[in-house]
Amino acid sequence: MPGRALLIWRCTNRRRYAEPPLQRMGDGVVSGVRLGRRAPTVAAAVLLVSVAGILGAATPVAAAGSIQFDGSPASAAPPSTLGPFSMTPFGDDGRPTHANVTTVPAPTGGVLTFDRPAAHEKIGDGWGNWSHGYTGDIYCTTAVNCTSGTPGPGEESLVMTLPANTFAFYFYAEPDKFATFHFTATAQDGTSSGAVPVTTPAGAKYFGFFSTDPSNPIVTITVTTDLTPTDFGFAVGEFGISNQVPAPVTPAPTPATTQALMPAPAVVAVTPRFTG
Repeated sequence: MPGRALLIWRCTNRRRYAEPPLQRMGDGVVSGVRLGRRAPTVAAAVLLVSVAGILGAATPVAAAGSIQFDGSPASAAPPSTLGPFSMTPFGDDGRPTHANVTTVPAPTGGVLTFDRPAAHEKIGDGWGNWSHGYTGDIYCTTAVNCTSGTPGPGEESLVMTLPANTFAFYFYAEPDKFATFHFTATAQDGTSSGAVPVTTPAGAKYFGFFSTDPSNPIVTITVTTDLTPTDFGFAVGEFGISNQVPAPVTPAPTPATTQALMPAPAVVAVTPRFTG
């Protein structure tokens, strides 16, 4: 807001000379005041100066980060990073195959927890195919085990609870039945992959989530599908994780954050003197 200067003369009952023009020399600065000779004595004058930005620009507030989804690897091998995070793949699960589990040990400490029993299998030993040459552990939603389980309600979805302070996590998913189905992964704050088509055989796809807000780690990921109770469920596996705490991010200033505050007027009393 441009600066303004207002000069108000309060005179006696004597005649006063015409007021001279005011010249602006930058916001709130007035110069070039010339008065006629033998000007009458002025009782008082008040100069009101209003300068935009006198209080300075507003201080930017650090923006809260959010959980973000990345599915760009699709059926390719997982990258070593997800967002700004270096990822650690889960190690080999040494427990027997064809056995139900509800947790998976995480390399960062703690466990990944399923909301229902899932059968622990390996590619080639309980599960026939995956993608990009992976041959490790997977976890199937079909009760008892993935090779001889009986299909039933509930096997078309799965909730995974992550270890505390997880800021990045990825997994792959693939249906049991040889067909294309749609998978949707959703974090606890509502961040979603949207419906992702996944095809069996050899079509397991990557789902990655990361959070840039140190106060908002990833807590749960819910996987839903358009499978029916007779489709023998699906498998998740090939997990990767990071518990690196992200640094707070202060965004670049925007017009909204840098708009100057309305200044309070500065009031200056002026008593001019004149010579005859």
